[in-house]
Amino acid sequence: MLVIESSLVSESETGIVLASGREAFFDWIEKKRVRVVDNGDYRKRWEEYGFDADGELARSSHSPWLGFSDIEVWVNEDAFRVGKKFFGDLIPLVVRHEASELWYIVNNWERIPDRLMLHKAAHRRALGDEWIYAFELGKSEEYLNFLCKHSSWLPLPYGSLFRKENRRACKKAKGK
Repeated sequence: MLVIESSLVSESETGIVLASGREAFFDWIEKKRVRVVDNGDYRKRWEEYGFDADGELARSSHSPWLGFSDIEVWVNEDAFRVGKKFFGDLIPLVVRHEASELWYIVNNWERIPDRLMLHKAAHRRALGDEWIYAFELGKSEEYLNFLCKHSSWLPLPYGSLFRKENRRACKKAKGK
């Protein structure tokens, strides 16, 4: 299991990072709060919370009652393998998606009491950030191809909805 530095931080450190701005928050997530694990460890982590994590690329966790001090992003390294090819260079894109979702959730927790609406809005924002980042890194075409291959085994309608959502976000980001 590869673990990118993921030490627990104090509530005050989380607040300082949040107060430093969006890019500082993304940097903090990417450098200190990411765990890259194999499929077995990934499934074990999320199934204990009742999630079906089979084949997921990444998921984040946060606890508002702890002042968001326990923020983590877990990445399923094995999900970045399609056949014999490993797409590890695309991991930063899903980390950016999760960091963007967390940024939006943390900054709107008190303002938007409907948690389902908050998480859906955060996901839409994160898709945009993820794809803008893909274009910035010059990986948009490779990323879209990977996501289409990765999602091809998902049951209907999830695979087709996933592809449609990402194609739409890619097209929108391309226009920016």
